[in-house]
Amino acid sequence: MSERFRTIAKAASLPVIKLHEARHTAATPGLEAGLDVEVVSVWLGHSTTITRDLYQHVRQAVLDDAAEKVVALLPG
Repeated sequence: MSERFRTIAKAASLPVIKLHEARHTAATPGLEAGLDVEVVSVWLGHSTTITRDLYQHVRQAVLDDAAEKVVALLPG
């Protein structure tokens, strides 16, 4: 399965990552897109706690956007 995954990634000119890393890669944008954590947890076959604590990551772009929103609230 892992070899097939690498072959597909190479053919699509995508970075070659471990199949398990693709689970993390799928969870983060799904949650960022507003999908309910229950839905993402079902995809991954985990509890919502595991999904939130281990599989959800915060991308730099999201951190930057959050900082800009806070700065916009400051006077002057």
